[in-house]
Amino acid sequence: MVINGKEYKVKEISFNTMCELEDNGVSITDMDKKPFSVIRGFLAVIMGVDNKTAGEELNEHIKSGGSIEELATEISKLVENSGFFQAMNK
Repeated sequence: MVINGKEYKVKEISFNTMCELEDNGVSITDMDKKPFSVIRGFLAVIMGVDNKTAGEELNEHIKSGGSIEELATEISKLVENSGFFQAMNK
């Protein structure tokens, strides 16, 4: 995932990732209700920063022509391809 020209390696979404997201106050299942918060929280986890810093990076990314829709799509694909979510949906 590339934010402001910097590539972040996204590990597979696991139980621990879900807990980290919840610790940041978001749940992947809220993507339809709170897409901006979910994207910001997800970025905070993969960037290893707090929500405020992730939001500032996201703001600059969008101002520089980046697409929030692309980020949402990438996150959705990561969730769909996650072994954790696939196992939970069985």
